[in-house]
Amino acid sequence: MSQHLDMPQNAGLIRASRSGRAKIHAIDRMPLRDAVQVWLHRHRQEGYGPHGRS
Repeated sequence: MSQHLDMPQNAGLIRASRSGRAKIHAIDRMPLRDAVQVWLHRHRQEGYGPHGRS
């Protein structure tokens, strides 16, 4: 299973830590939050409101 998590971990979207023999994965929301903020900023600049084009 953890080989499938390598790509998002390398992209900085999840963090991994070890607890004994177990590898614990957790979502890192900050990169996603930053990407959403960039997308929203661009979307709003193009004249889109919450219900479509203004």
